[in-house]
Amino acid sequence: MRDTGTDAPQQTEIYVEGSSPDSELAMNISAAVVSFTVTAGATSLALQVLRQALRRRSQDGGSDVR
Repeated sequence: MRDTGTDAPQQTEIYVEGSSPDSELAMNISAAVVSFTVTAGATSLALQVLRQALRRRSQDGGSDVR
């Protein structure tokens, strides 16, 4: 593909917009929100499993403890 004078400024503008500090900050914030949401979901699931296990154990009268 041949580079013409009209293509260069458009490519440069797209590159600058894609790597601007605001754009990078927005992507970092977005990644942090996703990470936090996934971590919170996993923690919530783990707590639910723990609660269920404790309920079963208390219903059994703690018979599995030696």
